[in-house]
Amino acid sequence: MVSDDPQKFRRHGRFMQWPDNLVIGILKRDDLHLEEIDVWNILIKWGTAQIKLPFNNPNDWTSDDFSKLALKLKDCIPYIRFYHISGADFFNHVRPFKILLPKDLYNELLNYHQFKIDKPQFTTILSPRGIVLDSKLFGTRHAALIASWIDRQENFNPVTCHLVPYQFNLLLRGSRDNFKCSTFHRLCDNQGPALIVLKVKGTGELLGGYNPNGWNSTGDWIESTESFIFSLGDGKDPHHSILSRIKYSNFKCAIDDSPCIGPCFGTSDLAMVESSRVANGKFIYDLPWSCIQNCYERTITSTTNFAIEDYEVFKLIQKTPRTT
Repeated sequence: MVSDDPQKFRRHGRFMQWPDNLVIGILKRDDLHLEEIDVWNILIKWGTAQIKLPFNNPNDWTSDDFSKLALKLKDCIPYIRFYHISGADFFNHVRPFKILLPKDLYNELLNYHQFKIDKPQFTTILSPRGIVLDSKLFGTRHAALIASWIDRQENFNPVTCHLVPYQFNLLLRGSRDNFKCSTFHRLCDNQGPALIVLKVKGTGELLGGYNPNGWNSTGDWIESTESFIFSLGDGKDPHHSILSRIKYSNFKCAIDDSPCIGPCFGTSDLAMVESSRVANGKFIYDLPWSCIQNCYERTITSTTNFAIEDYEVFKLIQKTPRTT
């Protein structure tokens, strides 16, 4: 099935006979490991087969032929990630079929590729494909942003992020696995590069940090020049984010690798220290977090001590470059 191997979208022998609802279901998927221009070309090929037009000779089509194809693809067009198609591919493969696109969409795509206007008024920029993300806190565009920080692509533009080069494998979710520091170390130690994301209780802020070495409960400081902490704001717009890298003068105390506390960046730049109290004969874990800027470059929140609604930890794995 296509759900097991999205590449079958490209090579399935009976693809041309697939019904509209199946094709639309595939187009909605984020895990199609195809370049968006390939998705577009396959869709055109499917549409022409459905209405029995010669795919290789669009120059011979009549205006009536284009109208029939536009009607056939009307419900599919909204699921094409046009902003993740390169300028060259847009002009070579999309522009010849501009009559198939709503005028507002086409004009905004033209403005984007010609004048780099990346804030459309009438259309929505969909997330890039290729990211499978098991998170209840943040989405694929934020994953792409975080990946760009890891790779030090400081001038990130979510429109041009075609493929995130990392897998985000969920190791821990507080609401699922519990919030104990011991659980954090049991599930997250010895896993390599890791990312944490948390949601602040009361404000809804999304904060987090990247540990390029990973946790090992050594009891020592982890030295790093590549670690950082961040704020994603309320999670609605990647542009409203704050990146705070470790100060070079403090790289020797980038991350506290103590087994007695949870994730801790710097001395207390972003830190979880488990505490408990007894209520009705039971231990209640309050999980205070602190965020007091010291070792990292910038303050990421005005709240210095807070509780959280939830937090997640991901193992980051560098993807093997895809070959076509």
